[in-house]
Amino acid sequence: YRLILVVMIIPLMLRLFSSGKPVYAFDFLFIFSFLWSALSLSVVHGFGQTIETSAIYIIEGLGAYLVTRILIDNKQSFYVFVKIFYFSVLFLLPFAIFEAATGKPIILDVLRKVLPVPGSVSMNKRFGLERAQVVFEHSILFGVYCSSVFGLVFYVLIKPGSSAVTGLMKLALVTFTSFLSVSTGAVLAINFQLFLIAWDKITAMMKLPRRWLI
Repeated sequence: YRLILVVMIIPLMLRLFSSGKPVYAFDFLFIFSFLWSALSLSVVHGFGQTIETSAIYIIEGLGAYLVTRILIDNKQSFYVFVKIFYFSVLFLLPFAIFEAATGKPIILDVLRKVLPVPGSVSMNKRFGLERAQVVFEHSILFGVYCSSVFGLVFYVLIKPGSSAVTGLMKLALVTFTSFLSVSTGAVLAINFQLFLIAWDKITAMMKLPRRWLI
C-alpha cells in the first residue's frame, strides 16, 4: 500500500488543485497538519534522524486522505467503497475464526513463503481465544479495520424499508468479526458508533435543536 501511495500522492495533490472543483478550508488544514507534524519531529529530534519517519507519515496519512478525497467524490463511488469494505470483512471472517481457535494466521503463513509479510504476533489468550490478526501487523489493527465499517453499514448498506433481520445480521457479522481480534479498541469503536447512532435516532425523533452541537 505504501508503493501505491508513493505513486499516487503527487498526481492526486495536483488533481486536488487543478480539477476545478472546490477546495475547502479543511483540505488546507489537513495538509498543514501533516507538514507541521513533520516539521515538529525534525525540530525536536533533528532532520537527519526523522526524514524517513516524516516521509512515511506524510505518505501514509496525507496520501490516504487524498485517495479518498479525490477518488470517492460522489454518492455512487461512496456506496461502492462501503460495499467493498463490508465484503472484505466478510471475506476475512472464516480466517479470523480459524485463527482465534488455533492461533495460526493462514493467509500470512501462505504468503510468507513467497513474500515479505508481517510476523505472527504471540499474545496471551483472552476469553479462551487467540487474538486474530489475520492479514495485519497486529490484532488491534484487524479489530479497528473491521469495526470501522459498522456505522457505514448501518447508514449506507441498510436501506430504509429493507428487512430488519437482514440489517441486524450484517451488523452482527461485523461485530463478531471485530470481536475475534479480542481487542478493547475494536469493542470501544463499535460501542462509540452505537452511541452516536442512538443519539442520532433519538434526538431526530425528539426534534432536538442543535443536537450535534450539544
